[in-house]
Amino acid sequence: MECLFFINPRAGSGSGEQLAMEIESFPFPVAVSKQVVFTDPARLSAQVHSCATRKDLVIICGGDGTINKIVSLLVHFPRPPVVAFIPLGTGNDLARSTGWLNSWKRLGLHGLYHAISRSETGTLDTWKLVLHEPGGQVEQVFVSYAGFGCDGRICRNFSSLEHLSSRLPAPSSIKKIFYVLPGFKVMFQEMTARKYFLTDDRYPYPAMANDNAFSQILFLNAPSYAGGVVQAENVNFSDGKLDVMAFKSCLAYFLYMLCGRIRKFRPGLSVRDHYRFKVLLDAYYQVDGEAMGRAPTGSTVVIGHERVLPYLKPLADDMCRNLLASWKRKSNRAPEGAVNPAIT
Repeated sequence: MECLFFINPRAGSGSGEQLAMEIESFPFPVAVSKQVVFTDPARLSAQVHSCATRKDLVIICGGDGTINKIVSLLVHFPRPPVVAFIPLGTGNDLARSTGWLNSWKRLGLHGLYHAISRSETGTLDTWKLVLHEPGGQVEQVFVSYAGFGCDGRICRNFSSLEHLSSRLPAPSSIKKIFYVLPGFKVMFQEMTARKYFLTDDRYPYPAMANDNAFSQILFLNAPSYAGGVVQAENVNFSDGKLDVMAFKSCLAYFLYMLCGRIRKFRPGLSVRDHYRFKVLLDAYYQVDGEAMGRAPTGSTVVIGHERVLPYLKPLADDMCRNLLASWKRKSNRAPEGAVNPAIT
């Protein structure tokens, strides 16, 4: 099996080089051929096209932004390789949703070893966002989620702090504070319920049934959002559908962030395989937690299914527990590298 590791050297507080050395020395099955590549934003497209062609498995080592950039290129391959994830980012939403975060925290590279040995794959939907502006159009692929409005502004404000947070030698749970600060700033700036978007949907509550203008629209393909703050358990990343949520104000959006783990608190509009809406006022947007820019007034946004990618399934939670229990019985401790305390 030809395996390619794409490692973001800035992710995980700059731990990419250490991970590369661990990968090179790790005793993967004899049939596994390893290649390690450090991502370079300036020539990432060339790296993916030259290195990932004819590979059986591509392991993306980084956060949601790194996954987005590489997957956005892999979807254009005639026969995309199977993908897997080593979570080194702050949010790690896709790794959390697919189970790779749990596997990495518990088993480290041993979890990847056993997943490769089992070779069980699943499917992962990808989506295309097309922004039709007066002067042209912008296209962007996303995997986990996309948002227009409040969270777009939060991601934009966070990007100014990202350089500092990426260098902090601290767990990702501590780094999430850097998301909270821009969040409070946006909340206080958007106390008035300005309507940025006009949709074809109607609000699900009778009192607002004739009102289809919103301040925030959120598209979920994966159940984990905002670093696991929200766990929308009914969202499925392999059913060809998006869970679409809309909010009348930024305050309603922040209340959802606080109550998102409560199943009954569901402000969702609909489940769709495509979506279209109009931008009434200039608004920022994000995909997979990365700030994309501004959607100008009068533009139209169309979101539709792009294609399905195969992904390598990690070990299930009970299998992880059984492996750890087996190691403890044999040696009274887990193998070196099995637990990753830096990922929390």
